[in-house]
Formats: sequence, C-alpha cells, structure tokens
Amino acid sequence: MHRNSTHRHLVLAAVALTLLLSSLVSTSAEAGYRLPWKAGRSYSVTQNWNGSFSHTGSMHYAYDFALPERTAVYAANYGWVTHIKKNGNACGGQERVNDANYVVIKHFDGKSTLYLHLGYQAVYVYVNQWVNRGQFLGWSGNTGWTECNSHIHFQLQKQGGWFTQSLPIYFDEEPNIELEVGTYYQSQNQ
Repeated sequence: MHRNSTHRHLVLAAVALTLLLSSLVSTSAEAGYRLPWKAGRSYSVTQNWNGSFSHTGSMHYAYDFALPERTAVYAANYGWVTHIKKNGNACGGQERVNDANYVVIKHFDGKSTLYLHLGYQAVYVYVNQWVNRGQFLGWSGNTGWTECNSHIHFQLQKQGGWFTQSLPIYFDEEPNIELEVGTYYQSQNQ
C-alpha cells in the first residue's frame, strides 16, 4: 500500500510540474519583444540595421540606443540568462572590442537577445537565472568599443554563444517596422 501511495504522489507531482512548465512556455512564447528600458521613458536610436559605423556582417540587424550611463536596462522578453560579463572596465576604440560587459538571454522562440556595453560591475543577473520580461538586468554604460559614449547595443540573435548572427527584430511598441536613427521611442516594458 505504501508503495502505491508514493507512486501516486510522484505521478501527481510530475503532472503538476508539467502543467506549470506548459503555462510558462505558452505565456513566454506568446509574448513579443519590448524595448529594453523602463516603461514611459523614451530614448533615441543612434545606429540601426546595417549602420555604417559597426552594424555590418553578423551585427547587421542590431540597434544602438542612446541610454545615458546608469540607466536601468530591462529584459525585452522572458527567458534564461545564458552568458554574462561584468568585469570589463575600459572603453575606447576597436582595441577595446573584448572589454564590453553584457547579458545574453535565451528565449522560447529559439532566439537570444544580447544587451551589450553595460557598465562596470553593473550586471545584476547570473547564468541559468530565469528572467521575466521587464526584469532589471543591470545598468547601461560604455564598456568596450564605444568611443566612451554611453549606449546600449541590443540585438536579437541565434542561440549558441554570447555573440552570434543577428536577426531582424520588431518591438511590440512599433510592430513591423525598422526603428529609425534619430527617432525617440517610448518603452512599454513593465
């Protein structure tokens, strides 16, 4: 009798876990991407798709947003943190390309998002952490190849590494359009 009771409890626990995971997957899979800063705030695009300064090749579909230093950066969608770097403390030209701090989040749609140029010691999530859309990730900064201008480099990309091939992204705030350089966009990310 004890054996059947234990088995029954294990089956019920497995069913409950399956239902919970299905709920998370369906909620996350339905959610679109939001701009990666606090709702109600507006920032401009300083470089968009195929930007001549650095958004070519594997960064073709990336965006740079003019977030001042120490602006809160939020997750654009639900997922798991797969990569972080938080000990870079220098900015400059191309010689600083490997000094950028970042967070990468893996999403249910088979893609990842990259949040690049975060500040020194300004990453507040850890690898394998689950994050909700709108969850605080860290503070913007100017680490890496930024010419010491604070901004956030954001890209949707293939999964697999901290930096992979960028993919086209459309935000819930401005569906089906490429964001334009010099235009301010207001986030709805909560």
